[in-house]
Amino acid sequence: MATKIVTKNSSTASAVPTASDLVQGELAVNVADKRLFTEDNAGAIVELGVNPATEITANAGIALPDSQKATFGASDDLQIYHDGTHSTIADEGTGQLKLTTNGTNIQLNKGTSENMLVCTVDGSVDLYYDSNPKLATTATGIDVTGTATMDGLTVDGNATFSGSVTTENHFAVIPPTTTNYAYMDYSNAGGSMYVGRERSSASGLLTGSTAYAGVINVTGAYPLEFGTNNSKRMTIDSSGNLLVGKSATAFGTAGVEASASSGLWSTRSGFPPLALNRLSTDGSIADFYKDGTTVGSIGTPFTGELYIAASGANSSGLLLTESNAVRPMKNGSASDATQDLGRINGRWKDLYLSGGVYLGGTGAANKLDDYEEGTWTPVVTSSGGTITSVTSQIGTYTKIGRLVTLQYQFNIATLGTASGNCIVSGMPFTEDNSEISYYAGVHRARSGAASTTEFDVGGTLQLYGTTPVAGVYLGSMVYNTTA
Repeated sequence: MATKIVTKNSSTASAVPTASDLVQGELAVNVADKRLFTEDNAGAIVELGVNPATEITANAGIALPDSQKATFGASDDLQIYHDGTHSTIADEGTGQLKLTTNGTNIQLNKGTSENMLVCTVDGSVDLYYDSNPKLATTATGIDVTGTATMDGLTVDGNATFSGSVTTENHFAVIPPTTTNYAYMDYSNAGGSMYVGRERSSASGLLTGSTAYAGVINVTGAYPLEFGTNNSKRMTIDSSGNLLVGKSATAFGTAGVEASASSGLWSTRSGFPPLALNRLSTDGSIADFYKDGTTVGSIGTPFTGELYIAASGANSSGLLLTESNAVRPMKNGSASDATQDLGRINGRWKDLYLSGGVYLGGTGAANKLDDYEEGTWTPVVTSSGGTITSVTSQIGTYTKIGRLVTLQYQFNIATLGTASGNCIVSGMPFTEDNSEISYYAGVHRARSGAASTTEFDVGGTLQLYGTTPVAGVYLGSMVYNTTA
C-alpha cells in the first residue's frame, strides 16, 4: 500500500500560512491559488512554487545550469540560456522578437561604463565604437562621425556633403531614368556650378546645350577657371571669352584670348606671339578664307624659303628665296614677266635701290644703274686776260646712266682785261673724251648772240666765238661720263 503524504492546506484564495502554522521544513498548499509554502530555518515562510498560469516571484533569483534553457511559449518559441561559452537569446518562433520600453531609452552596454548602442525614445539611435559615437539617426537621416567606408552607395533624392568626399576608384551619379540628366551641384552664396551630362531633350543643365552632352556650367556672372600646380592657367569669363595665361580681356596683356566678338589675340613679351610648324612635306602653313572661300596662303615651297600668295584668278604673290631674290608668283607658282608692280591707278611712291634697273631685257645693255639730279657752281674764266667779277653762278644737272645734261647761268659783272674765249669749268662729272659731246645752245642774255660749245681735254666748256663781255649767260650741255 502506497504511503500517503498529507500537507497542511487552505482553500481560501490568497491565504498564506504564518510561522506559527508550520514548523521548519513543513509544507503548506493553497489549493485555491495552487501555491506551495514552507518554513525555513530562520522561521520565515518561503514560497516554493506557483501555478504557471500566474505570476512567479523569485526574490532570491532563478539558477539554471549550463545549456539548461528558460523557455517561453507553447513550443519553446523564446529561449534564454548559457552553453558554457556564450549566452544566447533565441527567437525560435515564427513571429517577431520585440524589445520595448516605457522608459527613456534602451541601451546595449559593455559593463556599466561603456555604451555600445543607445536607443532614445522619440530621439536618435546611436552606435558607438569603443565608447565613441560614430553613427546617429536624425529627423532627416543619419549623422556619421568620422569616415564611412562602403562597397557602394545609392542615393534616392538629394545628397548634401559637408567637407570632402574621397573615393578610391570613381564617383557615379546615376539618374532615375536613362534619358534624364545626371549632374553634381556645387553651391554657395555665389550660385551653383553644375558638372554632369545633359538629358535627351537638351537645354536642361545649360541653355543651348546638345542632347547628352557633357556639361560644366557656372550660374551667375562668374568665370569658370582652370589651374595646375595651385596656379590659375585658363579662364572662361562670364561673357564667354577664353583666356589662357591672363585673367581679363586686354590686348596689351600677355596671354592668349579667343572670343566671338574680338577673334583670336596672342600677346607675348620678348618672344614671338605666334608659331606655326608644318611637319614632313612642303606646302601651305597658313590658309586664309573669306566666307568659306580660300583667298590666300602663306607657306614654303622649299626648305628655307617662304611664299605669300593670293588664290584668285590671275592672282599674284611673292616668293622669298634663299638666292638673295624676291620673285613674283602667279596662281601660286613662281612666274617670269607676267605680274606688274603697281597699276595705272595704284602706283608706288618712291623706289629705293642700291643697284640698277634692267628695262626691257636682262642683258648688260638694259641696265640702268644710276639716276641723279643735283646742282653745281660754274667757274668762269677767259682764254686771255682776267675777268674781274662774276656773280649769279647757278648750275643744275641730270645724270641718267652715263648721260649728263647740264644747265648753267652766270653774270659777268665786271669784265676786266678778259679777251679770247669765255671758259666755263667746275662740271660735276668727268667727261669721256672718247665719246662725242653735243652742243645744246648757249646764249648771252643781253645781246642774244649764240656761240658754239665743246669740251676741251681739260674738262672745260669753251664758248668759241664768244668774246667775253659783261652780261648774263645761259646755256645747257649734254655729254657722257666715264662711268
